[in-house]
Amino acid sequence: MTTATNALACLIAGTLLAVGLPAVASAEPAEPVPVVHYTFDELTSLGAGATLANTGSGGAALDGVVSNTGAAVVADESGGSAVKFPGGAGASTTAPFATIPLGAVAAGQQDITLTARIKLDATANNCQWPFMIGESRTKYLFATTGCGSGTYGEAVDGSVRATARRAGVLGTGWHDLRVALDGGSRLYYYIDDALVASTATTLTAADAAGSTRSGWLAKSPYGDAFFNGTIGDFAVYAESLVDIDDTWSVFTSSLAFADGDVVKVHPDETRTLALPTTGGVVWTSSDPGVIDPLTGAVTPPAEGVATVTLSATLASGGETRSASYTLATSRPAAGDPYGYLMVHFIEDANGYAEKVYFDLSRGDDPTKWDRLNAGDPILASDLGSTGIRDPYLVQNPTTGAYYLMATDLRVFGCQPFTTGGREYDCSQHGSWPAGANLSRELVFWESDDLVNWSEPWTLPIAQPDQGMAWAPEATWDPLAERFVMYWSSKTYPTTRFPDQVASEAGAYSKVQYGFTTDFRTDYTYGGVMIDKGRNVIDTTIYQYDGRTYRISKDNGDANVGIWMEATDAPDWWLPTTTWTTVETAIGKADYGSVEGPLMFKDTNKDAWYVYVDQYGGSSQGYRPYRVTGLETGDLDDILFTKMSASEFDMLSTTKHGVVRPLRLDEYTALRKADSVSSIAPVAVETTAGEAPALPETATVSYEDARFGAARIERAVTWDQIDPGAYAAEGTFTVTGVVEGVLPDQQFSADHAETLRAQATVTVLPPPLTLEAVASTRCVAGKVHIVASIRNADDEPAGIVVTSLYGAKTVTGLAPGSTASVVFTTRQTAVPAGEVAVGGTSASGEYDGGAAHAAASCG
Repeated sequence: MTTATNALACLIAGTLLAVGLPAVASAEPAEPVPVVHYTFDELTSLGAGATLANTGSGGAALDGVVSNTGAAVVADESGGSAVKFPGGAGASTTAPFATIPLGAVAAGQQDITLTARIKLDATANNCQWPFMIGESRTKYLFATTGCGSGTYGEAVDGSVRATARRAGVLGTGWHDLRVALDGGSRLYYYIDDALVASTATTLTAADAAGSTRSGWLAKSPYGDAFFNGTIGDFAVYAESLVDIDDTWSVFTSSLAFADGDVVKVHPDETRTLALPTTGGVVWTSSDPGVIDPLTGAVTPPAEGVATVTLSATLASGGETRSASYTLATSRPAAGDPYGYLMVHFIEDANGYAEKVYFDLSRGDDPTKWDRLNAGDPILASDLGSTGIRDPYLVQNPTTGAYYLMATDLRVFGCQPFTTGGREYDCSQHGSWPAGANLSRELVFWESDDLVNWSEPWTLPIAQPDQGMAWAPEATWDPLAERFVMYWSSKTYPTTRFPDQVASEAGAYSKVQYGFTTDFRTDYTYGGVMIDKGRNVIDTTIYQYDGRTYRISKDNGDANVGIWMEATDAPDWWLPTTTWTTVETAIGKADYGSVEGPLMFKDTNKDAWYVYVDQYGGSSQGYRPYRVTGLETGDLDDILFTKMSASEFDMLSTTKHGVVRPLRLDEYTALRKADSVSSIAPVAVETTAGEAPALPETATVSYEDARFGAARIERAVTWDQIDPGAYAAEGTFTVTGVVEGVLPDQQFSADHAETLRAQATVTVLPPPLTLEAVASTRCVAGKVHIVASIRNADDEPAGIVVTSLYGAKTVTGLAPGSTASVVFTTRQTAVPAGEVAVGGTSASGEYDGGAAHAAASCG
């Protein structure tokens, strides 16, 4: 092909639409010029040793060379020439391929783009490499048509790897592939002009380049199958050819805030906004004193709200993209909404983890979570089965008391116990999913402050025809001033506790309800809330703007699964209430088996979150969705959007529970109860000119009056050290961020000195360089040991040589000079040994030695 590949058309044309503010008019950008460009139009036949003429700027020195026979010249779809490679097994020594000579990548080169026009006659998932830059398994940049059920571009340098993957292998027919590396920033992968994947990376073009060749066509360094397909055009550019709109899209999707967001900063914390600079984005601020555009540091006013506009601008190829984000920032008062508490349990088949855990939001961010109490449980039960699942937290608005309720069920490591007066010896524990004669009581705790909790108690809930009580929740009824409590129970048509038959026909789970004011003695069973004639469990209730939303799990109809419905009825718990379905099969398409939904609102904007609990496989735990549209009042406006892994931070073991929005005073009490008391400082030594070896972990101490003390080793990411700090003798300090400790949002008023790990580095003088050798010789039948010391340094040195037979001193040994000392042993034979050599100069020391062999003069 004689023209540039179609994948570059949009870059050359300069017709991209602006995003945000209008693009700035500018001169037409110059057409990119490849270093390597194989059009194949000069070819009429191919054989071993054939040349692929380079029409790029690198000239004939980068002509490709064909190895082996079997490749053929064919017509491409535009009438030009192309090369058909027949493929072959990875171990083949006869399959044809082409070599790109050394020189396609310059020393120190940052950016690079590979483009190719290829054709596949059949799809394949055997890791074929149509093209690559690099020379080995540890240095390359390439694209594969199908490997591991996906197609992707990848850059590798040793253990550093960046992969931009799209699910699904490449289809048959002609395709334009483009792999662009924005050195030290991001790897982009295009198929047929469309960006299909990208990933952040520190790699550059030079990192992936080879030292004996530039690369190959149709061959893999891994021994994968040779490429079986047609290449109509191949080019290498010494620049990153990325569409500006694609860079802009990657940039905007990485933002952790949106226009109109509220940024609250705790009175005792600092806050930094992440301001990504993808592709060279430049930030400005309407008030740098409040939000610094360089560091992202947020400094709200002492009182009131400050409104700041942040502006981001990207310039590339003569075009610009811009957008502005207006943020309101303040320091909340004690009773203002601030932060979130998640109460949940953990699934661990190999350990006793069915207890109550607390996770606290990272500041006021409902998408970032930190587990409290150093990851250990907050509450555990010694009642009933001693297992706790599905915890739920409520507060009585009239008394302020908090109540925590949970299912009494220990799935793993069953212990004999009594439930409802019946002895349970675990012999039938394998049938626990049926719920017969089991988990009939709920477990409760009470607290005035979310920090100090009562001893647990149980309340019998299940009726005689109900086999269990699972996943309890409660919602306050302001008219009757009582809680409506609801849970799921499997109901048996004929058998009754304690003689229920797990396999009884017609038994299935229904959602029940009852009423209570204290979860202790004032309890009345109400009846059945949901009966669909099949298993329904895990109902959660969320109320907003006078409307009640109900989310449940239908285990009897896979097409329904987790579904949401809504009603405006005040007596929403009654089975006669009319409900309108909002959404069905929530989470099924993305995660398969899910249950245990929860729902809560972002207290700063009209955004909600629904979590579903994935189960049944190796992947376990909550998976979040962002929900919008409730604020309009129109159920048709409600939209569920899956959150990507980069949009939230939550430990994968987080299972069925509840999220409660907090007030500032509640958040502060929890954070301070769990705060880090200290991070142990460390001391490190190095010599001048050598970078210090800092420890990989630091010892973090958690001191908590209720939960005790803990000292845990946590990984440290140390700040980068200026080489000038250790260039000469002296002392300096370096700090680092500790995993699980929040340097931006710990309470500086109490722990200012403990927010980061700190290492004190002592830089010792550079070592004195001496070269010492020892030998033996016979003199008058006696062994003499001779030590020769050369001063290989640039300063005079004093030398002390010590052996079993005494010590000798050499003063003022000049640079480059050698001195010898002799020890008379007065022995006819000596074993192998060593002499010790010490030295000092004006700026260094030496401590070493030299070995000598055994000797005999008899």
